[in-house]
Amino acid sequence: MQCRVKFLILAMVLLLLTLVSSLPMTATISSTTTTSRVSTAAASGEAVILSSKDADAIRGVVMAYWKAFNAYDVDKVLSYLEDGWRQQDEDKLRREISQLKKGFLFIKNVKLEVFEESPPAHIGDGEAEMTVRLKTPVGFTHDYFRLVKIGDEWKINFSEQR
Repeated sequence: MQCRVKFLILAMVLLLLTLVSSLPMTATISSTTTTSRVSTAAASGEAVILSSKDADAIRGVVMAYWKAFNAYDVDKVLSYLEDGWRQQDEDKLRREISQLKKGFLFIKNVKLEVFEESPPAHIGDGEAEMTVRLKTPVGFTHDYFRLVKIGDEWKINFSEQR
């Protein structure tokens, strides 16, 4: 009996680790920096400083994305994505958010904390990047975001867990 309980606990932990590592989780927002970073990725080879207005807007988009994820608001999450990225990722995001809301194993309504790991940085004409650190129930992950400026708005056009 004791062996069976240990096996079940181990199986649950392994399943939890698998799910946590494959799903973008929801988050409690925590941003402590308002500085922008200098990037040398400009085509001209000269360092380009992202304006504080753009840096704050990018930070706001990424943190609002996680806040919407935390609220399981699929439509709001999708509103932060650039059209092409949204079309590519929409079905996957809907499934993942639904799974998180339903919960898995003994954890219901998973909520994670998100922290700014690297501030927004200019990477090209109308493009920027930012990395956040997510605290999960079993550890930390890092999510990289690339954003594009469309008109006056910044939209996420790529993200990956690192």
